[in-house]
Amino acid sequence: MATRPRRRLWPWLVAAVLAVAVAATSFLPWEWSFIDDGGMLTFLHGYQHQHGWFLGALDMIYHDFQGDRAWGLFRPTFWVFTGTFYLLPVGAAHAVRIAMVLCAIIGPLVPIARRFHGGPRVGMLIWTTAVVVAGGELFVGIWYPSLQETSGLCFIGLGFLATRRHWPRVLAWLAAAWFKAPFAWLLLAYGLVLCRKRETRRLGIVTSLVSLGTLAAATLLARSGSYTSKLDFSPHNVRVNLDLSVGMFAAPLLVVVAGLVLLRPRIDISIAGDKDPTAVVLLLGGAGYLANLLAWNVGGYYAGPYVYLLTLGVVFAVTGIGTTNPRWMTAALVVPVLMAGFFLHDTAVEGYDRLATVTGLRDCVLRLPDGAVTGTNRHEAWVRLDYIVREHKPDWKGEVVLVLSGQVTGTDEDGAARGLDYFIYQPGYGFADPSLTSGPVVCRTPDANVYQVVPPTTA
Repeated sequence: MATRPRRRLWPWLVAAVLAVAVAATSFLPWEWSFIDDGGMLTFLHGYQHQHGWFLGALDMIYHDFQGDRAWGLFRPTFWVFTGTFYLLPVGAAHAVRIAMVLCAIIGPLVPIARRFHGGPRVGMLIWTTAVVVAGGELFVGIWYPSLQETSGLCFIGLGFLATRRHWPRVLAWLAAAWFKAPFAWLLLAYGLVLCRKRETRRLGIVTSLVSLGTLAAATLLARSGSYTSKLDFSPHNVRVNLDLSVGMFAAPLLVVVAGLVLLRPRIDISIAGDKDPTAVVLLLGGAGYLANLLAWNVGGYYAGPYVYLLTLGVVFAVTGIGTTNPRWMTAALVVPVLMAGFFLHDTAVEGYDRLATVTGLRDCVLRLPDGAVTGTNRHEAWVRLDYIVREHKPDWKGEVVLVLSGQVTGTDEDGAARGLDYFIYQPGYGFADPSLTSGPVVCRTPDANVYQVVPPTTA
């Protein structure tokens, strides 16, 4: 009697988990962060009010292009992104960002699955996933949608899906480089590798030239940009950033080392003959990306791409696993999986705190007496919070202003001094004069508190 083939449940389980994740995030508010996103929405709505829905979106793209010329940034894909992403409803926008993160996670699993079979395939897939998710900066792009790092890594992941043809990977990685110029080092490494063989040499030359052109355009714009004028090539700054980058590797590197010790893999990074050059490409591209940031900043979400590329470069250098016993392999994988889960939990808590702080401060300022002047010690956050509140209440008479370290008055957008009625204090963003935090706390959020400013008493 014929037996029915066993149905695999894991694809359905994965689909169910993803569906729950998308449904849950669709209820998150649109006020993702205190960086660019609130301003992006305000600008887009303003352009659409002037020119209509479609032409307003095109005007947004044009103004971002013009703004980046002044700032000194070359990121054409990002210009298109800002004119289209912020048109989406909130739920759809969150779903897109989750999909982009999933592309970065799932993408490298496809070539890994093709290179290994049986038990080693399962082990490598689990270990690779643990390595990627341990780098928590990858997920920051969910609550910071304007970050080009996560968007670029999405296209890096899509490029991994092209395992038989080279040109789709080139196009995907070019899109990443046009989101964030340092990704061009990865594209250059790939182009040079393609030049080794006669059948791919023409594509390799074109890829190399395009990547060099991207780096040249980014360099020329950066030389005269207002934003990129903060680049600091001093030996001290480079050394400080090198030291900081070591710490950014800590979590995913622990997962990498755990896998190397317990799975006992065979490592080979040579590219002779028909060997897969992906590991070398990732290592060279990651090193170039990191070097590109040494004059800027290698911490926080800036670290996501180079940590992703370099740690995956080690994983792709694996040609075989020494641990073949299923029970021992299962036991060996428990360690990196638990490590990755621990780091992922920390990332989730951080993301929740960021979102709860943004929405908590929004609701608090909206409840304050109309016309109140609220100061904050966090640069950039003051203007973003002001945007967010006005999106909810266009006729709001209040104002959010910046309070510099040690000052007791705020500075508005025109540079004028403003007396304060309330003060938002977030630790880690400069010294706050004690008089600003001596009054009663009117609102509390995970990362910041709002104080009523008590006028000084006269003797």
